[in-house]
Amino acid sequence: MPISKLQFRPGIDKQNTQYGAEGGWVDCDMVRFRYGVPEKIGGWEPAVNNNLIGVARDIHTYTDLAGDSLAAIGTDRKLYLYYDNNFYDITPLSTTIPAVFSFTSGTTIVDVTATSNGAVAGDFVTFSGVTGVLLQPQELLQLQDQQVALHSK
Repeated sequence: MPISKLQFRPGIDKQNTQYGAEGGWVDCDMVRFRYGVPEKIGGWEPAVNNNLIGVARDIHTYTDLAGDSLAAIGTDRKLYLYYDNNFYDITPLSTTIPAVFSFTSGTTIVDVTATSNGAVAGDFVTFSGVTGVLLQPQELLQLQDQQVALHSK
């Protein structure tokens, strides 16, 4: 059987069906045409190295009065603002309650007792203004940006 050259029309024909666009392309992803020949485009790369907590459900892009472009991204767990190649957690805080911290010597376990707080398993908790706790600077650095899991007793 002799080898025959196939001739395809350049570009994507989205107006016809696959049968109606015979000899042409009807669908593609990350492809461009140069000199009438399809060529692969590099693809996507992440804008930042941060991972969002939760699954993104909606995004709202807008420009503020100063002309800055922003994006508000809502996940099923948090609300983020994307500005200047950074994500900022802008999830509203629900309440402030007093709590008692208990440490077990020789372990990394900290028990937090806060009654009638309304928190359920899976909620996020932020501790700030903790007093009466003596930590070395390296221990304090290890505590920052840690996720806390809530367990009911």
